[in-house]
Amino acid sequence: MKSYSSRDSDNIKVKQAIDEDYKHTGYDRGHLNPNSFQCNNGREATFTLTNCVPMDACFNRVHWKEWEAAVVGILREQDPTGTAYLVTGAVPSPINKIPRQGIFDNPGERDFNRVSVPTHIWTGVCYIHPVDPEESFSFGFIGVNVPHGSIQVKTIEDLTNHLSSRYASNNLKIFEDDCTFQNNKRKSERVVKRLHNTVQQPMGNRLTMTPEVMNTLQTSLSLSDDEGTRYPAKRVKITDIKVDFIYDSVQTWLRGMEIMKLTAGLACVLSTPFAGPVRDELRRKRQTSQELVCRIAPEVLDGCATSCLFNDAARDYYCSTGSMTERCSPTYSNIAVNGQRCKSDHTCGRHGYDYYWCNTDRSWQFCSPPLPLGKTKSGKFCSSKRNCAKYGYSNCWCNLDDGSWDYCTR
Repeated sequence: MKSYSSRDSDNIKVKQAIDEDYKHTGYDRGHLNPNSFQCNNGREATFTLTNCVPMDACFNRVHWKEWEAAVVGILREQDPTGTAYLVTGAVPSPINKIPRQGIFDNPGERDFNRVSVPTHIWTGVCYIHPVDPEESFSFGFIGVNVPHGSIQVKTIEDLTNHLSSRYASNNLKIFEDDCTFQNNKRKSERVVKRLHNTVQQPMGNRLTMTPEVMNTLQTSLSLSDDEGTRYPAKRVKITDIKVDFIYDSVQTWLRGMEIMKLTAGLACVLSTPFAGPVRDELRRKRQTSQELVCRIAPEVLDGCATSCLFNDAARDYYCSTGSMTERCSPTYSNIAVNGQRCKSDHTCGRHGYDYYWCNTDRSWQFCSPPLPLGKTKSGKFCSSKRNCAKYGYSNCWCNLDDGSWDYCTR
């Protein structure tokens, strides 16, 4: 962008933003007319502050950039003799402005609250084929200007109606006749569907729902008020949710468990009964890299103020009580060693003893957390009834299937 003196700055900032407005705000100088849509001198011309609005860095550099790239890809597939019209814009916030005065900013150091941070960024696209009207199409998309703001693809007609409410305008037009091609909407519908499947929908590839859950969620969202409404007449409230994670191996499950507990205080609990003893099943899954299914659940432990995490140095699980650190029984599974399910009110833990156990529908059974090092120095696997831990002693040890014991490997 062209540099200018402080004297120029005082004159320019009367009618537009200046570089100083963006410094130390955390917002990008987000392009409205993307430089990726231009070539040569046209690309350089996009680097001007009159073509910029404050965009959240994550939204601008990741999500919005991905949509811009998808649009370029679609337009490059069309007849180059056709004409593409693009209109971009932003919905200004009446209250969120930069730069904000921080606790270390001195009054009078610079002007504050000058540039409105948009709540939404949008783009409308209209492509006119030079010969075949059936190859002409249009679409638009609009995104919420926050770190992980949703971006939705819409028809131009829907986008126009959406923006009319946000701009409080009754005669807003993005394109003449909404560029909808009344006699042929099939091309536009195909392009909208493609964008939905390739850009908007990828989260669905990582997050799958049963048809019943998907229908309930979509219906609830469609019947709620539009996002961004400050005082909605009706809102969606989710009171319960069940989430299963599918790990590709025992190792990734163990690593994922520790990270999840450390960052979110949640455990991923094994909940599907095994066909045989847990030790054998986990060993078989480890050798065959078989998938492991677990369910997200809060880790709430008596006496613990933090999650129960594996301590590499101590080779055991510990938590903080608030005043001291002590051993704990991690919430890892509600499956007993014989494959039966532990009762919901008595999951796998020490429960006052020096071994892991739980109540089942029939009686009680041993259970054992699959610690990362469940092998002895002699190379034998530990018994599922007592895996590697200190159990009140100074060294890590475990029981073997023949009833003997041995020190664990470090």
